[in-house]
Amino acid sequence: MSKQVGNPSKAANTAMMRARLELMIREPFFGCLALQLELVEITNKAFCATMAVDGTHLFYWPEFVLSLEPSECTAVVAHEVHHCCYKH
Repeated sequence: MSKQVGNPSKAANTAMMRARLELMIREPFFGCLALQLELVEITNKAFCATMAVDGTHLFYWPEFVLSLEPSECTAVVAHEVHHCCYKH
């Protein structure tokens, strides 16, 4: 489990940016698509308690992001990008 240090909101945003960078390095096609999605922190857990996409935005719940290992976060970002690729 990732450690929460300081501001959890900022830490989660940093983790999301790192995940997209890792995806860009390992899978450039999907990384490039991930970079096209605007990162949006979810402030209402009722909306979604993990991650979600709408084709333009990549929504993330900070506590969920911080509960993941870096490689898991990268995998979830890739999963969300695939939703956009397959239009669902």
